[in-house]
Amino acid sequence: MSKLPIRARLVYEERIRILWSFLVRLPRKCVRCGYRGETVDGFDANHIIRRNAGSVKFVLENGCCLCVPCHREFWHSTTPAGMKKAGEWIEEKFGKRLRELEAVARQLAYHRDWRGTYDGLWAEVFKRKVEGEFRAYLERHSGTKKLWD
Repeated sequence: MSKLPIRARLVYEERIRILWSFLVRLPRKCVRCGYRGETVDGFDANHIIRRNAGSVKFVLENGCCLCVPCHREFWHSTTPAGMKKAGEWIEEKFGKRLRELEAVARQLAYHRDWRGTYDGLWAEVFKRKVEGEFRAYLERHSGTKKLWD
């Protein structure tokens, strides 16, 4: 497979990030507090394994939907006690999935098939029949829509 020029790679990565985030937030239910919403806008997509673990960064199973308050309170804690609490919750909530993701992350090289990842996430949008909702999301966030123009 040929390497993408840096500009094309950056566009693919940003499009992938937007698609991944949308799909992770699609349940519109916070896995921590149970809050439900009408649209994906009141939620954040959180990585179970930190996002700098590149090989699983955009794997859908590496994401969980959190409401904005839970995400800010829980994941952006700067205290050791807060970070420990978040880690313990992840282990309790996603123990088996966490270990499976860690195993995958150890086995996979960092190299990413940008086109394949992008196509796979789009296929998931169509599979879930949420293309209209995704397009409406892009319209509400005009800065992200420019990537598809």
